[in-house]
Amino acid sequence: MSSVVLLENIDFIREERNILSGVDLNIQEGEHWVVLGKNGSGKTTILESLTGYQFPSRGKFGCSAIHMENAMSVKCASGSATSASRSTRS
Repeated sequence: MSSVVLLENIDFIREERNILSGVDLNIQEGEHWVVLGKNGSGKTTILESLTGYQFPSRGKFGCSAIHMENAMSVKCASGSATSASRSTRS
């Protein structure tokens, strides 16, 4: 099976505050996941990184197009980030 969602060593630093640190996630084709956690634990931040609404400060992220029966394909952002390349983003 191949990875459809992959996060490797993701860090989110916003306004000098660590939001997430060292997050890894590897979802394989055919797996079903749910994201649970307390308010402010980073659930939305992780999902927004996959859709391209936010970019991590460090790490690699991405997902492949998923073709589901009777559904449209899902497109996600992908790439890698370093603190130097994202330091000017707010």
